[in-house]
Amino acid sequence: MGEGNGSNVTRRYLILGPFAPGENHHRLPLSMATDQTR
Repeated sequence: MGEGNGSNVTRRYLILGPFAPGENHHRLPLSMATDQTR
């Protein structure tokens, strides 16, 4: 189940990340965001 959850999280982050409300998401570039997700 861990892998499934990870996939869902990454998918949500990729889709809602740039559009989701949050200063961190808007301030951090996609590259840094992906690094932190890993």
